[in-house]
Formats: sequence, C-alpha cells, structure tokens
Amino acid sequence: MYYKPTGSLGTGCYYFVEAIDAFNSNIPADSIRTISLSVRNENNTNKYALLDWTKACFCPYYNYEISRKISSNGAWESVATLQNQFSYKDTLPPICKDTVFYKVEEINSSCISVSNVAGALFEDKITPLPPVFDSVSVNSQQQIQLGWTPSLSPDVEGYLVYKYPFLSSDSDTVWGNMTTFFIDNVDATQVWLYEMAAFDRCKNTSILTENQKQNNMVLTLNREECSRDIQLSWNAYINMLPGLAGYEIYIKTASDFQWVETLPNSQLSYAYKVPENIDDISFLVRAVSTNGKTSSSNIQNIAFGAANLPSYIYLKAASVNPANQAEIEFTADMRKPFSQFEILRSENGNTFAQVGNVNTESGKSDYSFLDRNAKVEKNPYFYQIRVNDACREQSKTSNVAKTICLKVSSPTEKENDLDWNVYEGWGSVASYSVYRFSESSPDKVLVAELSGSATSYQDFLLDNSAFEKYTYFVTAAEGDGNPYGIHAKANSSRAWSVGEGQIYIPNAFTPNGSRNNIFIPVCKFVEHENYVFTIYSRFSGLKVFETTNIDEGWTGRTSDGALYPVDAYVYKISGVYSTGQKFTKTGIVNLLE
Repeated sequence: MYYKPTGSLGTGCYYFVEAIDAFNSNIPADSIRTISLSVRNENNTNKYALLDWTKACFCPYYNYEISRKISSNGAWESVATLQNQFSYKDTLPPICKDTVFYKVEEINSSCISVSNVAGALFEDKITPLPPVFDSVSVNSQQQIQLGWTPSLSPDVEGYLVYKYPFLSSDSDTVWGNMTTFFIDNVDATQVWLYEMAAFDRCKNTSILTENQKQNNMVLTLNREECSRDIQLSWNAYINMLPGLAGYEIYIKTASDFQWVETLPNSQLSYAYKVPENIDDISFLVRAVSTNGKTSSSNIQNIAFGAANLPSYIYLKAASVNPANQAEIEFTADMRKPFSQFEILRSENGNTFAQVGNVNTESGKSDYSFLDRNAKVEKNPYFYQIRVNDACREQSKTSNVAKTICLKVSSPTEKENDLDWNVYEGWGSVASYSVYRFSESSPDKVLVAELSGSATSYQDFLLDNSAFEKYTYFVTAAEGDGNPYGIHAKANSSRAWSVGEGQIYIPNAFTPNGSRNNIFIPVCKFVEHENYVFTIYSRFSGLKVFETTNIDEGWTGRTSDGALYPVDAYVYKISGVYSTGQKFTKTGIVNLLE
C-alpha cells in the first residue's frame, strides 16, 4: 500500500498513518517525513563532497546508506553505511570536470526511505608545480639533452618542452611524472632556447619555467690556413641554476677528454696552440654551476697532417692498353678531406717523379690514370700513388706496381719467342695468359695458359706461308690473399713478331696460261696496312691496275675481262716492313702470250 500526496508539502512536513477499528477508535503509527539531502564542494577544493540530510522519523536509531554516481550516465555505487549520523564527508576519486550525484536511504526492518538526488559540480583547476629546469647540454652523440628535477605535484603526467626559434607550432611532450631528461634531435650547431612546463591528468599546465629559460652552447673553431693556433668561441649559457660559476675547456687527443683550463663566467673565447706532435684534436666547453652541475657544448674536431690522409691507397693494377699506353687503376678511402691524387713513375723502382694527377670526386672511390708518355713497349715502369695533406706537411703513398714489357723475336719463319718481366705489385701472380692476333685474323686467340712464375713462351706456327706479322700480349691474373678482396688483371705491352722483310717479284706472266697466269708479289713480313701495288703502261704512263690488298694480283685484263696487249709494263710496290722500315720497289714485268 502506498500514497502519493499532491502538491508541494516541503521538507519540513511529517506524515503519519492512523488506523480506525470497528468501534471507530484511532490507532496512530509513527510519524515520518521525507529525507532532504544537500551536497556541497568543500571550499571548492574538488577533493571532498560534504553531504547533509534530515532525519526521517523520531526513531531511537537510524541506519543510512550513502550512494554516489559520477555524471548523469554513471552507475550508482555505495560509498558508506552510517548509524545515527546526518552528515558525511566523501573523499572523491580523481575528477577533471564532472557533476557528482548522491542519494541517502534510511533502512529499517520494515521499509526504506529514499532522499532526493542532489549533486554538485567538481572541477580540477589546480595547476601543478613546475619542474626545476637545470641544464641544456650536448651529449656524446651530438644530440641536445635537457635535464630537470621532476615536479612535486603527485598528479603530474608529463612535461611540455618549448624551444625557440620554433620549428613548429607544437611543443614536445615528455611522458612520465618522474622523467628527468629529454633528447632533442635538432642541429646542435645552432643555438636553441628552451623552457618547460608540467601538466597533470586534467591537462592543467604549470607556469612556464620562464625565469629558467636555458640554451645550448655552440662551440666554433677558427684558424688561419695550415696554422696550429686555434681560436675557440661560444655563446653564453643563460639562467644556469643556482648560478653560473664559469667555463671549462677540454681537449681530446686520445680516448678521453682532458681538462685544460677553467675560465670566468664572462669569458666566451679561448686561444689554444696545437702541439706539433698532434695530428687530430677535439674540443668542447662546459658551463659549470655554483653547485657543480655542468652543461657541455657541441664537440668540434680539427685534423692536421696524417689525420687528413686516407687510411689506405691501393694500386690495383699497372696495365697497358691496346695503344701501348700505361693504364693505372687504384682505389682509396675517401672519408677524409683531400682533393687530389699524384701519379708517380720510376724506371728503376727507387727514384720516382710525378707524371700526372687525378682529382677526387664526391662519392667515388675507384680511379684510373692514362700515362701516354711512357714507352712501355721498350721498358717496364714502376708506378705509385701519393696523397698529400692540405698543408703538404705529410703524405701517404700506395703500394708500388710494375708494368709488363713483352718482347718477341722470330728465329725462324714459323717460330716466335716471347719473353717478359714478372709483374710486381700483388701478393702473388696466379697465372699468365698469352694471346695472339694478326691482320688477317684480328680476333685475339688464347694460345697458352701459364703458371704465375712463367716469363717466356715459344709459339710454333703451323702455317705462316703469308709471312704475317703476329701481335702478342700477356695478361697477368692476381692470386688469392688480396687484403681488399680484389682479383685484378694486368696486360703487358703489345709486341710483334719481326722477321726480315722481303718481296719476291716475278719478271713475266702469261694471263692465258694454265700456270703463272697472275702477276702477284710474294711479300714476307710486310704490313698489310699502307701496302699499295700499281701497274702502269710503259709508253703512255697510264695506270692500268692498282690494289691495296696484299693478297690481290694483276690478271692482265681490263675490268670487262679483255686482255691487255702483250708488252712490258711498269710496276710499283710501296709499303712498310714489320720492322717499321718503309720501302718502294719499281721494275718491269712482261705480259706474255
């Protein structure tokens, strides 16, 4: 059974139920009233809710259950059960901004009375304490590193790092309330100004460490070209806490940086003379606070002499190209700043002279040089590569390599003897390959594969009826064990078989005969190139035949096949013997019937 009164009777109204028996006697029940609940935000701290409510009846004892829900969509949860109390202080969970609702229920053995639902707005507007910004330094990887003491506020979730000039409109976010450093991957040779703020879970941000803005130090080095007098300069470190005591100069010539001198906090430059025995030196400056904390600048390095030279220069091969020009191939470590290779040549392997240079190219490590002035067909030459430092104080040289000079002699018309010097410049020679070609057969032919210790070869020709000049060259192949994993090859100079040049010229021929019907000179060791064979009329002097083909003769006929008259004709033969000697021969040939 229930009854719902109409209208507003207020929270101060009591209700009671009266029973009337059959004799019209009144039997009253207990008087009760509604529970009126109010909720307040204690001092706007947003941490505690203060609840007050009215009692429901004049009972000797009261049991109340307090329930709470956060936001209108939240679920009710019981937070306390009280007896004979009409107020309660509820400790709230972390809330950024929300309305918290409460209700109170009186519980007795027979029924339950429920209060009105009351609530209040709770909003966390408390800003966290800022961190203590203590340093901006450059670490060993040349990255800018910030350091600080964490905020003392317990609800801090992270930190915002601002830098000037801004790279973007956003700050860097560092998560974790106990995080104490941040690495910024920006150019450490530019000055950056930093400040910080802490933020909590409700995104409340502390005041900026504006009075603690700090910057990195940028160290620069200056010197006259090739001078060992170095001028160090850097920008001032600002707002070091609790105060800037001064600057310390450090140098590194071996494994670790060593302290050199401490300077007052107003000095922003320092002069240092590098000793003559030092080829590579690094510098850094540290700002030191009055309580011993430090901040390091970027590291600057400068090299002298050998430190500017490549770690290696390797002459891969001293070869000879088909035009009998020395072709030098080499490689080098290109990580150091030098601009030119010098090419050295020697005839005896002891006294070298520079014969050329090669400029370096960015991103390139393999180079070559063509020596057009070396007479490689007459003598072998030694080659070496040299690099000088910019001040020409020191230099570095490659290994020495020696070209192969090939010589050919022809003791008989069907035998060519080859001799050459050992190739030098490798750990070992694996093999020598002998190649041959001629004017009539211009494609090279491999005629022998010899061991790496061979220095001669006899080439027996089965057929040399044409008395041709043969060209030879030898290719050396590098053996195993090269420190750079290279297997190079080097060609010798070209050499020719040279015999005594001779020409056999008949004095008559019969175009209509079955034998001796073509007039053709028989050439022995005559070069095909520059060969000219001409026939003239003895009386008119007119040219009746000409060819540059050493294998072509005169048939005694015109171009349409008619025979020339029986007569004596003048011939002229000109060319070059295989020795290089030029010749011209003239005479009379009789055309017979």
